[in-house]
Amino acid sequence: MYLKKEDTVDPVDAVIMWVDGRDPVHMEKRRRYLPGAEPDHLDCALNEYRFLDSGEVKYCVFSIRKFAPWIRNIYIVSDEQHPEWLTEEVASKLNVTVVDHIQIFEGYQENLPTFNNLSIMSVIWKIPGLAEKYILFNDDTFLVNETGKEDFYEGDRIVLRGIWKPFSPGIFKIFKKFIKQTLKTGKIRRVNIIKDFVHINGAMLAGFTNRYFETLHMPLPMKKSIQEEFYHNNPGLLEENIRFRFRNKNQFGPGVLFNHLEFRKGNVILGRNEDVMLIIPRQGGLKDNRKKFDFLVNSGEVKFLCFQDLVYLMKENPSEYTEVTEFLDKRILY
Repeated sequence: MYLKKEDTVDPVDAVIMWVDGRDPVHMEKRRRYLPGAEPDHLDCALNEYRFLDSGEVKYCVFSIRKFAPWIRNIYIVSDEQHPEWLTEEVASKLNVTVVDHIQIFEGYQENLPTFNNLSIMSVIWKIPGLAEKYILFNDDTFLVNETGKEDFYEGDRIVLRGIWKPFSPGIFKIFKKFIKQTLKTGKIRRVNIIKDFVHINGAMLAGFTNRYFETLHMPLPMKKSIQEEFYHNNPGLLEENIRFRFRNKNQFGPGVLFNHLEFRKGNVILGRNEDVMLIIPRQGGLKDNRKKFDFLVNSGEVKFLCFQDLVYLMKENPSEYTEVTEFLDKRILY
């Protein structure tokens, strides 16, 4: 069911960041540090739904094994947690290893516990035995059709899907946002001109001055040596980036930095954005994502699905939640 180590000379591993926010121990950790959340933390960093789990990591793991059998090892990175369904027998069959934060934060344990995926991403390359090429997954990101290594790498070049964006959106977009915000709230407020701080910070570190490449919500191809070399040459930046326990606008996105370092070297190939689908439930259910989901069910075009906040959908529209999970069960688990 999986590709054995000796079967390849150019292995690719998968890494999944996962947290079970319903775990009482983890909830207590968060409560302990929330009152002292750092200045300039991003509002989304404290959103409870960021930490809630509805079995997404199981779909993620099984989707990799079903639609990317060429991937060697799967690592689940967590904070003193272990998925209940991942028994020793299942882990052996699927070639899955659970890696604790304490392992990858070796030498930086004073920054634990952390509830910040940017901090965690900064040291993921330190997983023992991790392949030079690895694909980084969030636990709400799934493969939904067959993929090949060429969807992520062509030789030593990485394949990215996304769009270029300016650091500043321009006066027209700022004015449009101001009007929309005023009409919605009935109040005149200052417009937050720049919101993608972590993207811009990462691009600037790689030498970009006026634009950045925003990747779509999909598994991200990475190379360990690029990160290892950068942090070896800039140890202070690593220590600075991992000190925040919650996502903070003063951080840089490690994936963003890596992508832009590769752009500078000419090591990036742009893939098809049409391969990727992002679905975010609204108040009341799927709402404007309904057509997206129907297309997903009836089309074989989409390879990468990011379905955010399944727990929220379960709360807002239980019947649609059942519909979505039945689709995922059928497409991924059976």
